[in-house]
Amino acid sequence: MDKRIMKYSEANLGRIFILRLEHGDKVPDTIEKFAKDHQIDSAILHFLRGVDTNSKVVVGQEDGTAKKPRAMVTELLGTSER
Repeated sequence: MDKRIMKYSEANLGRIFILRLEHGDKVPDTIEKFAKDHQIDSAILHFLRGVDTNSKVVVGQEDGTAKKPRAMVTELLGTSER
């Protein structure tokens, strides 16, 4: 039987912001500036709705144990405003 104890932390829902970026806005630059302006140290980001065809987004690290992390990037295939 495995005797390891799962590590976890509890969080409370804090401030919630909804941002609408306009065509041509750079996602990292816009979000980083917003976070700095609003003293946000950590966050969870959800993309909703449309993005340009062939946009790319970093979705994590290729190898979470690597000493020098490499970004895992995925291409978003099209727009969606449905």
